[in-house]
Amino acid sequence: MKRKNKLLTILLAALFIFGANALAQAEEEKDNTGTNPINFTNDLRVYYDFSKSDDNVNVKSGTATVEYRTPFADGKWQFRIKMPYVWKEGDSTGNGVDNIDDNGIGNVNIRFLNVPILKMEKKFALAVGLEVFFDTANDPKIGGSSTLLGPQVFAVFFKPLGGGDLIAPAYQHIISVGGKDANRTQLDVFYLYSSALKGTKIGEYINWAMVNPQAVIDYENDNDTHINVDFEVGKMISPSQSIYFRPGVGVGGDRLFDWSTEVGWKMIW
Repeated sequence: MKRKNKLLTILLAALFIFGANALAQAEEEKDNTGTNPINFTNDLRVYYDFSKSDDNVNVKSGTATVEYRTPFADGKWQFRIKMPYVWKEGDSTGNGVDNIDDNGIGNVNIRFLNVPILKMEKKFALAVGLEVFFDTANDPKIGGSSTLLGPQVFAVFFKPLGGGDLIAPAYQHIISVGGKDANRTQLDVFYLYSSALKGTKIGEYINWAMVNPQAVIDYENDNDTHINVDFEVGKMISPSQSIYFRPGVGVGGDRLFDWSTEVGWKMIW
């Protein structure tokens, strides 16, 4: 417990110093929600995700993440880094899972993203990226034991049918380049509403709403497949800061959790 408190104290102090400096530089922009995946901004995000599995194996997991994104190369590329701290506990019920009661640094990951095609007159963009997951966890139970590469590609269609702001289908394939073998495909799409909420009663309480289903096919484990469905609502609390709430559910017999919830804060400048 002392170790947790010490780490959280250091983390909160660093966030306060960094956040205060960033806030002094923040300026109001057209879109400071951080919901447009090809709007490259400087931003800091802090969020906590809790998930629970009740089916066969009773596992609870909490992850506090600090995420930073910044454009570079004259704004043509974006760099992102995620630094997670994980708490996990669970009970074995004869399903091949050991008793778990661990916490520590999870697997840090970084991503480089570029938008080679941007056709606003056609309301279309295409982005490509490379994500790297480093084996930084101090225990395989809270981070796995592999270094992973995840090339990805996603399209963005602006002003789709239905009145939303954008819809973005994505494909990512993840493989291991060191440590335990991994080979899986991730397919997801998110559908965003924001401008459609302005001037409505709902728009008085939230500034955006999003739905994000994701399918994962794990070829390393007999093509195990599961689906995660997340819903998100967010609210601007200043011209450069927002908060959001993101509940989710796991679907399918191979799902990693039954339900999850995430709360977060973002600052963009």
